[in-house]
Amino acid sequence: MELRKESQPKTDRMPSSEALRVGAEVWTPGLKQMGRITRIDHGEANMDIKAKQLRAKLSQIEAIGRENKAVLAGQQITREILEDTSRELNLIGRKVGEAIQLAEKFLDRAFVSGVVEVRLVHGFGSGRLQEALQSFLSEHPQVSQVQRAEGAIIVALHY
Repeated sequence: MELRKESQPKTDRMPSSEALRVGAEVWTPGLKQMGRITRIDHGEANMDIKAKQLRAKLSQIEAIGRENKAVLAGQQITREILEDTSRELNLIGRKVGEAIQLAEKFLDRAFVSGVVEVRLVHGFGSGRLQEALQSFLSEHPQVSQVQRAEGAIIVALHY
């Protein structure tokens, strides 16, 4: 994978969860992206990030205060981003909870990067991981189609 440097606005984030409301500008540390909350329910927020809808737990995002908009416009920090987002995630040997967390982050990153199809490798075993992934994927907002393959699941994302 090639790495390149890209400028990213530096933010002073507000720690208060009270600032997390519909319409609020937010920072998602896991994706290193800014967005806007479009809906909140059951402790999770739907966000518009680069004209794409993503969902995250409120505890995984940070509000950006109005007073920080000038900071967003002026200050810059450097961060590395991957040019080539991986299209396969190997989950063999992972516990179900850990595998679901990894799959969720992987799908969000693939979605933000514009990847249309990914492969989640679960391997062969008791079938618990495959079942858990199928259940998770059936409820994921960006997943349009799921197809079983030998020891893996092919996931199509919709935009």
